[in-house]
Amino acid sequence: FFTPPLAPGQVVLEAFTALSSCYKAHKHQADNGEKKGREYHYRQVLTSLETYLPDEFNAAYLRALGPLHGVGKETMEKLHELYRTGRLARYEKLANDPMMVALRDLKRVWGVGKVRAWELIEKHGVRSVEQLKARPSLVTKEGTKHYLAHFEELNTPFPRREVEQHEARVAELARRAHPRLRALATGSYP
Repeated sequence: FFTPPLAPGQVVLEAFTALSSCYKAHKHQADNGEKKGREYHYRQVLTSLETYLPDEFNAAYLRALGPLHGVGKETMEKLHELYRTGRLARYEKLANDPMMVALRDLKRVWGVGKVRAWELIEKHGVRSVEQLKARPSLVTKEGTKHYLAHFEELNTPFPRREVEQHEARVAELARRAHPRLRALATGSYP
């Protein structure tokens, strides 16, 4: 879940950011204020932790966080769980919820944000990119239609050799345009 090379303080911040994000996504479908309140609570906790949690710490330091704003008994239990195991069971449960899995999958489509993804899930029963591709009438934006038609191709990484060939060609054209102009390929590719 959260693994090195992050320092322990960064691991805690990343974990609580992820937990807050899950509650934020879930609050969309909450009938009461419970989920909204949890997302707000974890944002408060994050503010306190960002201010007072060093990159390196030990279990004794965790106990000293108790009086901070938003850090109550349950939050302390989560901090200790994360410190001991490197995982947060609550986050894993939320992240693996079928609705969250569907939300993440649909949001991979260009032009489909959180609101549209929830609409597709709740009103149309669409739970995956494949299901959306099977129902093109649900896609209203032209750009999204084109993206969806080429989804696999657009989500397949370029091989490193191919990127290096393109980089060399663009760099050559840049040098021809102006001797001091440089072109570099940036980003991640295998």
